[in-house]
Amino acid sequence: MRRRPAIAILALLVCLVGCATEAPPGGNPPGDGTGAGGDGGPPIYPVTGTAARHTYRLKGGNEDVVLWTTPPHSKVFAEVERSPLPGSIDDEFRVYAARNEFEPLQLVVWSNVSGNCTISLPSFGVGESIALHSVEYVNVANPSDASGGMGPWPDPLVPRLQGEAIPLQAGRNKPVWLTVYVPPSAPAGDHEGIVTVTGPWGTLEAPVTLHVFDFVLPDAISLKSQVGLSYEALGGDASLDRAEEIKSYLHAHRLTPQAVAWPAGLNYDGGITYDCENQRFVPDDRGPFSFSSLGPRYVHGTGWNGVGFPSFLAFQFTAPDAPRPEEFCGVALGDDPHGTAIYNTRWQGMLTALNEYIVANGYAEKAYYYVMEEPRDASELDLAAFLANMSKAVAPDLRLAVGAAPTEGLFNNARFPGARFDIWIAGLTAYDQAATASQKRQADHGEEVWWRASGADAPPYFNPATLDHMGLETRLLGFAAFALRIDGFAYHDLTAWGDPWTNPNTGAGNGDGFLLYPERGSPHSPIRFIPSIRLELLREAFEDYEYLVLANGGKPRAGEASVADATAESLVASLTEWTTNSEGVAELRMQLGRYLGGERSDLPTLVPDAPPRARAAYYINFQDPLGEPLDEPLTVEGREYLKIGWEPWSDAAGYGWFGHNIGTDRGVTQWLDNLPVIDPRQRSIIYDTQGQRAVFEFALENGAYDVTVSVGWANRGYYKHQRVIAEGVPIIEPGDPTTVEKRFYIVDTERVEVEDGKLTVEVAGVMADGKYQYTMLNYMDIVPAD
Repeated sequence: MRRRPAIAILALLVCLVGCATEAPPGGNPPGDGTGAGGDGGPPIYPVTGTAARHTYRLKGGNEDVVLWTTPPHSKVFAEVERSPLPGSIDDEFRVYAARNEFEPLQLVVWSNVSGNCTISLPSFGVGESIALHSVEYVNVANPSDASGGMGPWPDPLVPRLQGEAIPLQAGRNKPVWLTVYVPPSAPAGDHEGIVTVTGPWGTLEAPVTLHVFDFVLPDAISLKSQVGLSYEALGGDASLDRAEEIKSYLHAHRLTPQAVAWPAGLNYDGGITYDCENQRFVPDDRGPFSFSSLGPRYVHGTGWNGVGFPSFLAFQFTAPDAPRPEEFCGVALGDDPHGTAIYNTRWQGMLTALNEYIVANGYAEKAYYYVMEEPRDASELDLAAFLANMSKAVAPDLRLAVGAAPTEGLFNNARFPGARFDIWIAGLTAYDQAATASQKRQADHGEEVWWRASGADAPPYFNPATLDHMGLETRLLGFAAFALRIDGFAYHDLTAWGDPWTNPNTGAGNGDGFLLYPERGSPHSPIRFIPSIRLELLREAFEDYEYLVLANGGKPRAGEASVADATAESLVASLTEWTTNSEGVAELRMQLGRYLGGERSDLPTLVPDAPPRARAAYYINFQDPLGEPLDEPLTVEGREYLKIGWEPWSDAAGYGWFGHNIGTDRGVTQWLDNLPVIDPRQRSIIYDTQGQRAVFEFALENGAYDVTVSVGWANRGYYKHQRVIAEGVPIIEPGDPTTVEKRFYIVDTERVEVEDGKLTVEVAGVMADGKYQYTMLNYMDIVPAD
């Protein structure tokens, strides 16, 4: 689904005219030319995955050892059956990075001999630093969903010292990551180095070229976040220096902890005290441990990194089901969660003092109060609106956050009208159901919308935090945030550990609740950071967002077109329409860096690898491909129908499904026998037994098409809740048919625009009543519009 089809069509027309022009010697600054961004925007450069060369083996291997590489968002399994050795060969490895950027090179050692290998790091002579990690595996016994899988999955990245022995197993891959940090002073251009790999087969020297783009990533973080963690679990309680190491580590990943000034804070005992009698905040006499010392350091960056964190959780709910404490300043809340009059007077006194404190110390632009987590029923929505009104009445400068997507029950509450929240923090599923309202709140009221990832976000949505999903689902977060105008990212915990090494499933999916791993008998001291691939790819995603902001000349605004939209939207058009082209993403990112560095004058967009089906009429009957109707070919009214069931997406076939239950027995096919239905297309039905949302894609040449869809089941009332949406255009919507003649079937046609080489059709999902409902899908006709 595209948000601005007219702009996207213009972009495609521009690129077809031949706008892939190279910049003249010395380069052009971004923003010359005309094209995708409207007047004054740059032209478009189409990139594909097949034209890219980011997965290849190094020239010089033999039957005993092969060195190869693939983009970091391509997870490499030890088994060659799952991650086969590439056929393409090149004579060097390449790393592309801006100044002040971290960029990983994934180097894979395939050995035909068991033993150990050691790695010596290259020197590029630009003041770089390089961190070495070996990819380790955790066993997945229970897949998170249909997109997951059993067996060992790559995720932990164990720090290794240069020359440290790394075990190899015969006939298996062993990936390692070399993460290069390019300092702001590094000269632009190519810089050569050598990686030396020594193993049972001898020593191999691998040439590596570091290409530094001629621009600098800012120190300040553009995409806000809120991540929970235990400082104690990472050794932060040992000293303030260790606590700062943790904060610096997170800032280098462009992530913001919930408690930026830990061990001091405003909403718990730590370096400041609220004086109930005089209604004011009083700094504790704790010297360097006081909030008056740690607050400026980490909120503003004073004496630390000069920029601080971009946001600051100043105060939050007591518990998800109890937004305020049972007792405050010696007064009981009472049985009614709205509080007694005297309790509320004391509470508002504290909010008044908090407002004065953040204004006096310059925190107002970054500080926010997280009022309530996931209000659901009417009483909880009323309570959240009540607390928002109470807060804004006495603390107008204190921004308010709520763990929900924008909903009428909050911003247009009947009991407590006028409630205003500055930050909406919504799960991907909840956001998708309120996307229109979200962008309207952003555009009309200047409010922010953040995404929160959890194990509940199942296919067809991408999930940045799930361990047994493809790495692209994490990497694409930055492009998605730009394309869909998301202001921040929340994740509940980096360190909610049981024993993730042996059991990564925390109950809500594999990897849910941790992006770091605990030490496991390491000889290194102090406690090391053991990141996951997901954490490192989050950094890549946040850096991708910085690239797009630089290309755009600033952060995008909801409701307004931006110069870099065509680039971002070519990867992520919606939460259920996103690319799986790993090579294409790597190529686009590299070409975007070239554009920002003045090496080319046109912005890249990803286009389909191979020409999709030609522009023509196509007819699909949804059925068991091996079942009824058995006619070969199936021809109705002179039209020949493809027989398609619940097959997962296949690049080879050029069609298929994405969704929570795809690949399971919950996708059902049905043939209606001995019923008063003549049309065989309406006697065949496919449906999801849980009513889960699913997405069908059909590779197709771009253009306008009239799409006709039939849904229903003879003599049954399923028609009341059916839903089919093609390219964002509703074709079948919940509701009763208007005539008896429809015989419990609905057939309707709408004109849609295909812009990315695939017709995308969304089926079923949560309806207005908050429940998942069946959609009984019969057939679909796709006809080019005149």
